[in-house]
Amino acid sequence: MRKASAEVAQTGNQDAVSSLLVERLRVGFWLILLGNAAFALADLRLEPAHVVRLYQYKLLATAVVLGALWLLPRCTTDAALEWTGLLVLGVVDLITAGQGIIIGDPVTTPALCITASVAASALIPWTAWAQLIAATMAGLAIGWNAYAVVGGFDALLGYPALPVVLSLAVSVYVAYTFQTYRNALAQRDRARDEETRIASALARVGQAMISSLDSPDLLEGLCQLTTDVLSCDFSHTFLWHPDEDVYRAVAGYGDSRERCEALRALKLPREMVRSLIARLERDGLVQVSAALNAELLPPGVQAAYGMTLALFVALRRGGDIIGIHSAGYRGRQEPFVHEQERISTGMAQIASLALENARLITELTSAHRIKSDFVATMSHELRTPLNVTIGYADLLLDGAFGELGPEQADTMGRLRKQAGDLLDLVSTTLDLSRLDAGRMTLQREETDIARLLAEIEVETRTAWSSPAVEFVWNLAPEVPRLHTDATKLKVVLSNLIGNAVKFTAAGNITVHARPYRDGVEIAISDTGIGISSENQSSIFEPFSQADESIGARYGGAGLGLHIVRRLLDLLGGTITVGSELGHGSTFRVWLPREG
Repeated sequence: MRKASAEVAQTGNQDAVSSLLVERLRVGFWLILLGNAAFALADLRLEPAHVVRLYQYKLLATAVVLGALWLLPRCTTDAALEWTGLLVLGVVDLITAGQGIIIGDPVTTPALCITASVAASALIPWTAWAQLIAATMAGLAIGWNAYAVVGGFDALLGYPALPVVLSLAVSVYVAYTFQTYRNALAQRDRARDEETRIASALARVGQAMISSLDSPDLLEGLCQLTTDVLSCDFSHTFLWHPDEDVYRAVAGYGDSRERCEALRALKLPREMVRSLIARLERDGLVQVSAALNAELLPPGVQAAYGMTLALFVALRRGGDIIGIHSAGYRGRQEPFVHEQERISTGMAQIASLALENARLITELTSAHRIKSDFVATMSHELRTPLNVTIGYADLLLDGAFGELGPEQADTMGRLRKQAGDLLDLVSTTLDLSRLDAGRMTLQREETDIARLLAEIEVETRTAWSSPAVEFVWNLAPEVPRLHTDATKLKVVLSNLIGNAVKFTAAGNITVHARPYRDGVEIAISDTGIGISSENQSSIFEPFSQADESIGARYGGAGLGLHIVRRLLDLLGGTITVGSELGHGSTFRVWLPREG
């Protein structure tokens, strides 16, 4: 994740190789000891005349191997381990050759040396150079044995020498192949570990970036994360201010209070950092130090702020560079490693996206607030003339200015109804704008559900009486009081009952209240037109109705159920619907005892 992490990873891989090398050398040494013991037993029967001298050689070999076993855990490098193994193989080769000379055998020595060399190439994970040295020592031992036993090198120049040379050469090739394979595996493991560290670091950065939508907090968090993830001394973010055409430091981490204040006051004109911007536009990332690209920064900036090495990445909006994010050291001269550069590039991309999201959300919030204020103002201004119109219509219908003729009364009645519908729409729109603007306050109090339903029943009988529709009011015993806003709950229930009346031409409407789940459930059921299953999920969305023809046939703007759900959200309640097209609907409202 940083240079230290990369070094730890490489050390981890080196430790794994060293551990395997130690293990394989230990196995090889024990095999030599077992072979030595087996040959010692064979010498008692096969070479009784030379057994004393042969045993002296075997004791020497045993001492060397035991010393190597003691030395293995004390070797600190792979090179030391390899030289220990080569020492053992060299001694064993020489002792094997010496024993062959003692008994006058020119065949056993090549066989044993070739076996040891090939076994070493397959068993011990060392380099091809180490195997080449082992093969060379085996060849020298074979040559010494042949010269001493036969009396010359003629035997080595004949046909038997060919398989010896080929065998030793093959052992070197096998070692080289295994070394290449091990190196490829190690490189793959390092690449995988690097990708894992980079992904983990960027996931951490991404999680932190999406947790804040406020630009200053977002950038302060980015600077702190940068110093932590890259293990550097400081980090700063500069944003471009187009009105002044300068880059200004808006966030930082790792500075003293005095240096932080000085940095906040720093303004970098675009012309002054033109070379740096050009490099960022081309590469997206650049490192700067006294010995590396120092000309890219304004004179004196590095010394003034104690930078010895800094890495800069571009923050973009589309193709434009809107900011510069930096990370750096005070004292260190070594450049950032490739892994750190990749993490920095990824962080800049995530930060650019987060900044753009924060900007868009700020603009959307502002536009939404302006829209809500406009709707609220217009709704308020429309209510006054509508109330006046409705008032005069009521006076005319009541005969305050003289009796109206039948046609006049009918026309005035339609005017009164349309004005009332428009007033309801304006009031609904005003309620929605208040909800959107967060200006809908709650007045919670102890609420008697029985009394509230009785009030709604009286108002319903007055406003929505129809001989073809029968109302059933059913209140279960022991319905608890609720601590809630009674006025808003009344709006919710009146809206649902009004919808039931609107969509039920004939039949019955049932209002049932009962205790349920530490609260109260109120169900409003009707035998009206019903709602299809595919439309039930959308009826609570603003300006949505179950069918396009409903608005033309029954009126309304599709805001009632949306406001109902929003009000229940404020009250801590829920609403569900069950319906079948042509067979009516049931809306169930649940409210907690303590809202």
